[in-house]
Amino acid sequence: MQKILQALWRRARSTWGTYGGYYCFGCGRFYTEKEIVDGKCPDHLTPLTWIEEENYFFKMSKYRRG
Repeated sequence: MQKILQALWRRARSTWGTYGGYYCFGCGRFYTEKEIVDGKCPDHLTPLTWIEEENYFFKMSKYRRG
């Protein structure tokens, strides 16, 4: 796996960045603004937490058509 990530990085196909969003620890997932119900998880109806994390991101824009 590390070899694949290194190859993507060398070819400028990935970048290091920060992602932030509203997260439900019960679901273990992020929710978009449209999915949130009164500031709560639509499944658990518990308040969501804003979290940010650093991660690698794949540059999909290089493969966009048109």
